[in-house]
Amino acid sequence: MISGWIIATVVACLVAFVVVIDVAYRIYASRQIRNLIENVPPFGVIEDRRDVASEPVTITVKGLENKGQLTGCLYLPEGPVKAVVVFCHELNGNRWTAMSYIEALMAANIAVLSFDFHNHGDSCSLSDYTPIHWITAVEATDLQAAIDWVKSDERFQHLKLGLFGVSRGGCTALTVASMRSDIAAIATDSAYSTRSLIWSFTGRFSQHVCPTWFFSRLPDWHVWQDINSAIRRSERKTGRRYLHLEDVVQNLRSAVLMIGGSRDSYVTELVRNQLTQMLPAETECWLVPRAKHNRARTVATEEYDSKIVAHFQKHLISEDH
Repeated sequence: MISGWIIATVVACLVAFVVVIDVAYRIYASRQIRNLIENVPPFGVIEDRRDVASEPVTITVKGLENKGQLTGCLYLPEGPVKAVVVFCHELNGNRWTAMSYIEALMAANIAVLSFDFHNHGDSCSLSDYTPIHWITAVEATDLQAAIDWVKSDERFQHLKLGLFGVSRGGCTALTVASMRSDIAAIATDSAYSTRSLIWSFTGRFSQHVCPTWFFSRLPDWHVWQDINSAIRRSERKTGRRYLHLEDVVQNLRSAVLMIGGSRDSYVTELVRNQLTQMLPAETECWLVPRAKHNRARTVATEEYDSKIVAHFQKHLISEDH
């Protein structure tokens, strides 16, 4: 009996020791992963285009009082407007980059609304908010306001609506479209989902979290728990509320064209595959050889233009037009 109690005590002590070590590691790891989350990679922003005539637009975001004004520009084709696409720029981009990606839509009689997200370009800045590469409620609310602006304009009320997003703008477009039923089609360039990209960053830079030999032996579920803990820690520290495409994508009904670059060092093959598996069956993926992040059109301009025009024509313009 005594030996049994000794064995039970030793086992209990070992279990308690393992639990303490695990808790200590989780606290340490979540802090280190939080640092990875908040460290903004040097995403390159493509040059803006201000040489195309546009109509200035002011979009009001409800609930933000005098800080709720977004600056936008409306590009109207020469012919009758057959559809509208809202452009979502990348982090540190602005409304003027739209024509560097989707100018070809103009010749197809598709109007383009482009706008500056909060704390970008000429839109109002929120003093308590610093945007980073993860989509938050701020970006989602901004895009919702831009869509509502289009829907309220009598010129476009009878037309179908699409979204085009670059990098973080692509994640925003997919997330917001998953919350609505009035987006017929989406095209993205270098888009990603938050959790899958954080997972990728955590694996690639695991040496900043713990020794590689130790990290490589952790089961996936343990790493996911550490990542989710780090996300919550970051939200508490910064006051941001990250939105996750993974939580709403099951509601997405829009046709999707997803464009990526084979040399994209941020949105890697792993990230693209995880995103593709989440999206609806009606998703076309086009990987551009030799293209880096956000640079697919630079590498394959004619095919890029042809792809996006065909995608939006198919899903936005009805035969009677």
